[in-house]
Amino acid sequence: MDRPEETTALLTEIRDLLREGAKQQAEVIEFMRADSEMRRAVIDRSVDLQEVALRRQKSITWIILPLIAVCLGVLAYLIYRY
Repeated sequence: MDRPEETTALLTEIRDLLREGAKQQAEVIEFMRADSEMRRAVIDRSVDLQEVALRRQKSITWIILPLIAVCLGVLAYLIYRY
């Protein structure tokens, strides 16, 4: 006689646990989605900074290399002259 009430109680508990599990899964999925978006933004920013650094490096190279060549030329001239 006690079996149907026990079964009903167990089924109710199972249902509640399944609902709670589904809710927790939804929370985890939302957290993972937000984390993924944040990581994507960080990666995009990193790539942008690397591109800026590369452009600056190229600009500096176009300025520094001729200056080094001029300095070496002046040094060679001074060594040859004296």
